[in-house]
This record gives sequence, C-alpha cells and structure tokens, in this order.
Amino acid sequence: NRFLSLVFLSIATILTFNPVQAATKTASVRIDSTIKHQRITGFGGFVCSPQFGYNHMSETE
Repeated sequence: NRFLSLVFLSIATILTFNPVQAATKTASVRIDSTIKHQRITGFGGFVCSPQFGYNHMSETE
C-alpha cells in the first residue's frame, strides 16, 4: 500500500533526523553522621526485585 509506505518513510525520516534530547538533573547527597543506617530512595527497587533473585536485602531492609 502506497499510503503505508509513505507513513513509514515519514516516521523513519523524523526519527533519523530529529536529535534526541535528555533532561539533566544535578544530584545532591546529604549525609548525617549521627544516623548509622540511612535509606536511599528513588531507584525503583530494581536490585532487590524478587524476580531477579539477587537477595541483596532482606524483606525488613
């Protein structure tokens, strides 16, 4: 179909010649020496996810 070919060609052209831009964020770390164990949040729990079976942390951690 000529129409579908034109659509796919248009999409391929847009994806090829359109630069990808990513947002950047400045990271910051705050350490409190009076607290022995601190919790890090914002990583989505990937490493400790049960389907990967890494067992780096217990359920209570």
